[in-house]
Amino acid sequence: MNRKGTLAVLMAAAGYGTASIFGKLAFAQGLDTYTVLTIRYSLAAVILWGYLIATRQHRPLDKKNRQLVFLAALLGNILVPILYFQGLQRLPISLFAILSYTYPSFVIAFSWLFLKEKLQPYQWTSLALTMTGCAVMYWSRQIHYDLLGIFLALGASVSYSLYILGLARNMQTLSPARAMTYTISAAAAAFIIYGAVTGALRPPSPTGWALLGGMAIFSTAAASIAFFTGIQLIGPSRAALISTVEPIFTIVLAMLVFNETITGQQALGAGLVVLALLILHGGTPRIDPAGVERK
Repeated sequence: MNRKGTLAVLMAAAGYGTASIFGKLAFAQGLDTYTVLTIRYSLAAVILWGYLIATRQHRPLDKKNRQLVFLAALLGNILVPILYFQGLQRLPISLFAILSYTYPSFVIAFSWLFLKEKLQPYQWTSLALTMTGCAVMYWSRQIHYDLLGIFLALGASVSYSLYILGLARNMQTLSPARAMTYTISAAAAAFIIYGAVTGALRPPSPTGWALLGGMAIFSTAAASIAFFTGIQLIGPSRAALISTVEPIFTIVLAMLVFNETITGQQALGAGLVVLALLILHGGTPRIDPAGVERK
């Protein structure tokens, strides 16, 4: 396996894994979800457009892809992140990271329920392990979790899985770099307009600007560029398999930054979910979501 490609995907997973950390720290500064997402996407869009221009991928979209990008931004870069960051404020990062990474199982379940796809044994195994892992993590008589936070995290995963099933298949003519740049730009424009109309945006403090700049650079633009590079070097299937370490990065960072701890039962549940991801990605190539983020 190409070492540079593997390293690029690992760097991307680490970058994406910092989004929750930056988010929690930004919320502690008094910022709200809409301000966080507006500034994050606006800054990231500038960087990604620079990447497109440098790599000569900045040609205009045709009418069909413009419509798909608009829908993808609405679902994948507006609804999903809003649900994600609203839920993040209600749950510990370490547990939230695993719960939000259940979207592959929803893709499997919805493919079976609505698209009448025949599932292979490894897919059933992955689905069963994910459900069992979540039950093990959150079933406790001693710890009481915020149910709304759990529903918001699951809502983000469900929304992202619907995006993959409904839109990602039709965006394969776009490179991941172009798709992500256009969808993030559309989302940034939407949040800016919303903030201008409602007055919902709040000016960050210098610390807030630093945190949101870090999120835009490390958790969005740099991570995306690293992932694009990894896909080019090792292909989408291997990149998807390696990227399953993302929640592990997030859990480790949550322990280091916020001194979060997990019990043996929670670790077992998280391990089952990660195992389910490995089984799923090892069995078949993932439907690449054309570069649209989950958070």
